[in-house]
Amino acid sequence: MAKKSKVKVNVKLITDDDRVVGKRLRLRRIEEKMSQETLGDKLGLTFQQIQKYEKGVNRVPAARLKKMAEILDCPVSFFYDLDEEARATDSLLFVDPTWGLRMLRAWATIEDEEVRRSFVTHMEAVAGVA
Repeated sequence: MAKKSKVKVNVKLITDDDRVVGKRLRLRRIEEKMSQETLGDKLGLTFQQIQKYEKGVNRVPAARLKKMAEILDCPVSFFYDLDEEARATDSLLFVDPTWGLRMLRAWATIEDEEVRRSFVTHMEAVAGVA
């Protein structure tokens, strides 16, 4: 009888939490106007590895997540799905991160409260959600 070889398989199951971390990593990187390549360079990684983290294909080790938070100037807790409000914000921003972030940045620069209110009312009317 042939001897069975023992091959140790290291299976790392990716969870929804890993995908949430990846989405938030992408969001924060885009907010900071940083490319995957730049973030990778700062971490000593390839842009492909950053891409895998953002897509939720690979898990982000805790120490690396801490370093990412430092580089992206945010608390580690930013990367976790903590409450309903955060989920609602994510769902809006991930419709199209580039346009959503551009719109939010522009809106945040409007100092006149009445103009802000008018802008939101107009956007809701155009979207048909008023």
